Amino acid sequence: LIQEEADRFRLLIVPRRPAASDELARLHASVLNKTGTGVHLQVDLVEQIPNDATGKFHFCRSLGLRA
Repeated sequence: LIQEEADRFRLLIVPRRPAASDELARLHASVLNKTGTGVHLQVDLVEQIPNDATGKFHFCRSLGLRA
């Protein structure tokens, strides 16, 4: 999960099998249910989730948010 702005998130998913559109819709709704209103969520299916520059894997990441 990457927080790109205070109200913008991107969820990267490496699927084990092809994801059905209804599964993605339920996932999207479930995450938004936890974050509240006014949040934009983009769900991206990817082949892999890269480690950071030091080689560490981060489950959640924030990209230098501005106050």
